[in-house]
Amino acid sequence: MAIDPTQLSRTDKQHLADLAERTGDKAVREAVKAFLERSAEQAETNGPTSPEQARPIWEVFEDIMSDVPQEVLDALPTDAAEQHDHYIYGLPKKSA
Repeated sequence: MAIDPTQLSRTDKQHLADLAERTGDKAVREAVKAFLERSAEQAETNGPTSPEQARPIWEVFEDIMSDVPQEVLDALPTDAAEQHDHYIYGLPKKSA
């Protein structure tokens, strides 16, 4: 099973580093160390390299939402923020 090191959280990486320290097996320590180094290298090379590549979040959101049909957007509740407990947990709506 292949693991993408860029998908590991900081906590996951710390657990791997702790495992490498606790084990008495030199091969395991070296494998974990190499994995974490490769993860750091990939994180550096996969990030935005120029200001043109780093876009504001609202532009990313607009790109994602551009494929959503207008009738779907029109069907969304207009009080979702105010009544989020109702829409998420099914609780009765709060009176205004």
